[in-house]
Amino acid sequence: MTDDQRLSRLFSYTVFHLGMYIPLGAALLTVISSPGLTKVLGISTASPAIWVIICGILVAGIAGAVVATACITAQKFEDVWENKIGAYGAAPMSGRWWAKLEHAAFWCAVIAFGLLMLG
Repeated sequence: MTDDQRLSRLFSYTVFHLGMYIPLGAALLTVISSPGLTKVLGISTASPAIWVIICGILVAGIAGAVVATACITAQKFEDVWENKIGAYGAAPMSGRWWAKLEHAAFWCAVIAFGLLMLG
């Protein structure tokens, strides 16, 4: 396996995730802004879980965008995975940590959604 293949797969994988976060976030905002939908679904907009979900999807999207953007300009996988990357001149974490942040934020949102639906 060459570095280019890993970089290409990382980019494709991250773009796939971004393609999920945008409609999920839009659907959530649509649901919580519609009193009729929240009533039918039995969702309380006062629940803290709503904010965990919104913040989780937002953070996951930002982290994914940082990784995807770095992939576009990188020459090899290690340029993204091992080096500190970021946006607007700030590069606080390596691509590996941005990917971990993306996954953690997404799964926090999923768990909060599950708890919201159970409650």
